[in-house]
Amino acid sequence: MDKLNREQQPKLNLVGLGTMASPRSCRFENGIKVHLFEGKAHEAIRLDLVFKAGTAYQQVKLAASSTNRMLKEGTKQFTGRQIASKLDYYGAYTDLTATKDFAWISLFGLRKHFPKLLPIYESMVKAPAFKPADFKVLNRQQKHEFVVNSQKPKHLARRVFNQELFGAGSPYGQTADEIDYDRLKPADLADFYAGFYGAGNCEIIISGAIDRATEDMVHERFAGAWGIDTQAAAIAQPHASVTGLNWVSKPGALQSAIQMGKYLFNRKHPDFAGFLVLNTVLGGYFGSRLMANIREDKGYTYGIHSQLVPLEQGGFFVIGTETGRDVTQAALEEIRNELLRLIHEPIPEDELVLVKNYLTGSYLRGLDGVYNQADKFKAILGLGEGMEYYNKVIRTVQDISAEVLQELAVRYLQPDSMLTVVAGERV
Repeated sequence: MDKLNREQQPKLNLVGLGTMASPRSCRFENGIKVHLFEGKAHEAIRLDLVFKAGTAYQQVKLAASSTNRMLKEGTKQFTGRQIASKLDYYGAYTDLTATKDFAWISLFGLRKHFPKLLPIYESMVKAPAFKPADFKVLNRQQKHEFVVNSQKPKHLARRVFNQELFGAGSPYGQTADEIDYDRLKPADLADFYAGFYGAGNCEIIISGAIDRATEDMVHERFAGAWGIDTQAAAIAQPHASVTGLNWVSKPGALQSAIQMGKYLFNRKHPDFAGFLVLNTVLGGYFGSRLMANIREDKGYTYGIHSQLVPLEQGGFFVIGTETGRDVTQAALEEIRNELLRLIHEPIPEDELVLVKNYLTGSYLRGLDGVYNQADKFKAILGLGEGMEYYNKVIRTVQDISAEVLQELAVRYLQPDSMLTVVAGERV
C-alpha cells in the first residue's frame, strides 16, 4: 500500500457548481412583483418589502434612515411598545434597513403565528404615525450615536472618503453633521414616506414555509392600492474622479484610520466578476495578501480588508484598515506595494486556485437555504436578472486566468488613481 507523503500538499482542484434555485414569481393587481422561495422543511416565514427609498433619494439629510427606523416606533393602530410586546410574545422579529439605494422592512416568524403578525406588520408598512414624542426619542438616540462615532478615526475617514469620492452634494456623497439632527422634523419623515413608500415603488420577497394560506394573507393585505403608485426615478450617474491624499487631523488619536479606493462599477459591468477575484487576492478574505503582509508579517494592524461595493449607479472599490499612528506611513507604502505587485506580477497558480475555491465556496454557502437565497436575490433586485446571475459569476470566477487578472490590475489598481483618506494624528 502506498504511503501518504505528508510533506507534500495535496493538489487543489476547483469545486463543482450546484443547481441554482429560482423563485416562483408573480405580480399583484397593483403591479407589485412578488418572489417566493419555498422551503417545505421550514416552519418559519420571512416577509421582505423592498422599496427604492435609500439615502440617495432623500432631499433632507437623515430622512431616509430615520423614516425607515420610525416604522416600528408607532403606527395609527399600535404604539411602539405594543409592537415590540406582540413581536416578542409570538417569537418574531423585524429588520428595518436603509442603504444608499434601498430600504426594506422584514418580518420573521413562525408560520402558525403569521395571521397574528401580519396585521402588525401591515400597520408598520402602511400607517406609521411619526408622532413627535417617538421621533424625539429616536432622534436623540441617533444623535448620541453620531456624536460618539464622530470621535473615532474610522468613522471620520469613512465620512470624508464618501464625501470626497462622490461629492458632498451628490446623492451618494451626502453625509450628515450633528446640526442635521437638530434640523430634522417629523414632517420631513412623513414627506419622505409619502414620496417613496407604496405599492408602485415596492417588491415583495417571501421565503420559508410558504403555503397557500400565507400567500392569500399577503395578497389580501398588499394587493390593493396603498401609498405612492409610481416607482422612484433613477438617480443621476455619479462622476467621481478624485485622487490624492486627504489627511483628516485627529489630535491625540492613538490609531489612524485609512480608506483608500476609487469609483468603479456595479454588477452590470463585464469586469465585475473578474474584479471580485482580484479583490479577494488583494484583501477580500483572511488569507489575502494585505492581511499576510500588513497584519501577519509587519504587525501594523489587527485587520485590513478590501471590497468592491456595487450600487444602483456604479460602485466603488475601497481598502480599509486602522494602524498605529507611528506606522501609518509605512502601512500606506505596503498597500501601494501590494497594488504594484498585482500590476507587475501574475498571480501564481496555487494561490489563484485557492482563491477561486474560496470564492466559489463562499457563493455556494451564501446560497444554501431559502433565506440565504432570498438575501442573494434581494441583492440583485435592480439588476434585471434572476438567480442564474450567480452561476454566471461563479463560471467567470472559475474560468478567469492570471493573465486577465493582471490586465484588470493594470486597468483598475494603479495607486495614483486612488483617493486616500487618513484620519488620525499626523506624526
